[in-house]
Amino acid sequence: MKDAEGVWKASGGGKPVVLVVGAQQAALTTADGHLCTGTLTGAGKPTLSLRCADGNTDRTKGAVESNDGSTMRIAWDAGRQDTFKKAKDGELPTGLPSGLPTN
Repeated sequence: MKDAEGVWKASGGGKPVVLVVGAQQAALTTADGHLCTGTLTGAGKPTLSLRCADGNTDRTKGAVESNDGSTMRIAWDAGRQDTFKKAKDGELPTGLPSGLPTN
């Protein structure tokens, strides 16, 4: 499996989802305002273990089903599947929240 490090973008239900992976650390954000952080660990079939600041569990536990270095497919325990494309030069999609929510 090719290196998973980098910026990955997908469209979940027509809305952007971004996954950033580096040094076994991972962060995911969605257009719905979910911000999740955690780790990507394991050889063979790596797994994501994330915790979302707002308690959302849609994308907290996931297995990398495939990764060819430009496309990575993740199956989440909550039943979702996302197909991420590696972003070129760290380019992020539009439509993401511009800041963290305030209480």
